[in-house]
Amino acid sequence: MKPLHDVLAALEAHHRAGTCRPEVDVPHLCHELERIERAQATEAEVLRGAEDAIEQLVPDGSATTDRRWREEQTTYTAPRTRLAALGLEEVLLRSTVECELWWARKRMLLAA
Repeated sequence: MKPLHDVLAALEAHHRAGTCRPEVDVPHLCHELERIERAQATEAEVLRGAEDAIEQLVPDGSATTDRRWREEQTTYTAPRTRLAALGLEEVLLRSTVECELWWARKRMLLAA
């Protein structure tokens, strides 16, 4: 599968050539990809920090350590959940971009 950046670049070329459907907002699609990538990088950083905090905890049988471990697990689970949601957004964006690219290629063929 081609990287989404490559597929989006192909759609941008069709947009410049005027073969995209008029209602397609290619700049918005590019913005969405950038937004998703920034959010993924942020969440990955939070996840790494939570992983490091969990690795530093050593079970000692105390209630304080157990409570701290549960808190860190919550901190660890939250970015994983958000990363999964961002992954779904990326899949949906890819689907939109690939569909629009298909229609742009078809419009180009019909115009020829």
